[in-house]
Amino acid sequence: MKNKKVLILLLVILSLFVWGRNVYLIFSSGGDPEKTVSGDAGDIALSDSMIVSTGDKAASPYQGRNRDPFQSWLVAVAPKPKATRAQTIKRFEPAVPPPVLRFSGILQDGEGSMAVVEGQGGSTYFVHEKDTVEGVLIMAIEKDSLVCRFQKRTYRIGLGR
Repeated sequence: MKNKKVLILLLVILSLFVWGRNVYLIFSSGGDPEKTVSGDAGDIALSDSMIVSTGDKAASPYQGRNRDPFQSWLVAVAPKPKATRAQTIKRFEPAVPPPVLRFSGILQDGEGSMAVVEGQGGSTYFVHEKDTVEGVLIMAIEKDSLVCRFQKRTYRIGLGR
């Protein structure tokens, strides 16, 4: 119990010292007109420690050599710019290039159009739409080209090419 009384006595003395210092700083201007602010409530004296310069930076009376205790330990990182849709879509490159096919011509039969296609090695194929030649799906036969699909990639073969 004796230690508690000593602690309370020390805290009271410390608080009186802090309040006394603050009151001294407020009223210690000595009537200097440059350090007196007039207002509706009367004249208020300002001490040197209370006057803050507002130069280019924000007003701060802190002039110590130690680290500012209110400064964040976190480092601000600028967000990365968002990528456009064109940058996020990667161009599909097939693992294996499509076989070389040559579109030679079109034949008309009772079922519709039939394309004449020359494959690798000189073999000739007569194909309808939805047929497969050397792993290439013939999706459409047009008057001057074939629409083909190989490994999820669609491309055209022109007549004579």
